[in-house]
Amino acid sequence: MTELPDNVEQLKVMLLKLQEENCRLKMTVDTQAEEVIELENKMALLLEQLNLSKSKRFSAKSEKEPKGTFNEAEQQNALPKPTPKHHKKGRKPLPTELEREVHQHTLNAPYCDCCHEPLHECGVETSEELKIIPQKVSVVRHERTKYTCRKCEKTQTTSKIITAPKPANMIPKSMGTPEAFAAVVTAKYVDALPLYRQVEILKRSGIELSRGTLSNWCVQLG
Repeated sequence: MTELPDNVEQLKVMLLKLQEENCRLKMTVDTQAEEVIELENKMALLLEQLNLSKSKRFSAKSEKEPKGTFNEAEQQNALPKPTPKHHKKGRKPLPTELEREVHQHTLNAPYCDCCHEPLHECGVETSEELKIIPQKVSVVRHERTKYTCRKCEKTQTTSKIITAPKPANMIPKSMGTPEAFAAVVTAKYVDALPLYRQVEILKRSGIELSRGTLSNWCVQLG
């Protein structure tokens, strides 16, 4: 074991060198961890592509299946339509639990074309359309109010500043919200949407998140 000098300044210099060395080692470990995660993601992607290629190559194909790119619209017309047991007229109504956005349409001047007398309302004709909004990305901004004591500012040499706390995050020091975590995990494990595709989807909204970040979310949430 190296003998430590008695000089305080020399001890300070040695301590600073050890701290710098510790920081360099920590940065190296963090970099290696990120590289390992990136390699694991690439390996998972290659495995998915390999399984997909095997599935396309060895899966049984019907002789009646049209060749070329699959077109659902053309395929729908090519396949015979099954005859329903009980034919019902009209389309199936949209689920009642969906949120409704009501648009009322009225006449600006409800007068009769024949006698020019004012018209009165006799009912409402309704029709419904399905509205789908793509993935919506927004930002939650936390503004924490700071407080200080006026009396301490006048009578004391220092004044303590107290900051209002904010709700704890599911993943400490993460920029994601519970809604963001749920969206990523559901897309990956329920909808089978790989992380690299989710990264591209977020880029279209101007959000730059790496696959490593999304992977860390999934691991820590698990």
